Amino acid sequence: MKEPAGTLLLVFLLLAAYGFSLSRGCHRHDGPPAFFIEDFQKITVELGRGFQNPGIHQFSDGTSLSSVIRMTNRPLGLIDAGKHSPRTPLRDGQRFDFSVKDSGKQMLTISWMRAAKRMALGVPLHPDHMGAHDWQDLPGIGPRLAEIIELDRQENGDFGGVEHLRRVRGIGEKRISAWGKMFGVN
Repeated sequence: MKEPAGTLLLVFLLLAAYGFSLSRGCHRHDGPPAFFIEDFQKITVELGRGFQNPGIHQFSDGTSLSSVIRMTNRPLGLIDAGKHSPRTPLRDGQRFDFSVKDSGKQMLTISWMRAAKRMALGVPLHPDHMGAHDWQDLPGIGPRLAEIIELDRQENGDFGGVEHLRRVRGIGEKRISAWGKMFGVN
């Protein structure tokens, strides 16, 4: 005897609703959960020259420089990362380039992604991690104002945050407010 299609559909819907209610925690049990889902912050970095898979990569917050060095497939001890320790945590928006000098010394250079790339990826900017070319990526900044910003930072030290850009002649509340989202303020 053949079941009507409506009955099969009803059984399927009841099973789906039961499965959904289980996944939403509607049924109580006394033991620990079967698994934990941790919400890790993602760190977005760019791997450049010398990496087998160059491009934009995401790591979990707290990942160290040694993880990036391992992606070069070279022994950790043979790579000079300058003043950085292999335990140095990655920072959002960093760029890594690997090179071998004429002397055979292997170098890992750490810098920052271009501001335009960070903005496109949703990585907050920081005024102390930007050069003149980066400032020109922001709306309303041309070569002259970018030069003034850089000169101010050289003469008066790092800004520390976007709000301290007010000290630069030509930058007021309106600009800072308009840029807030790009610097992770709004």
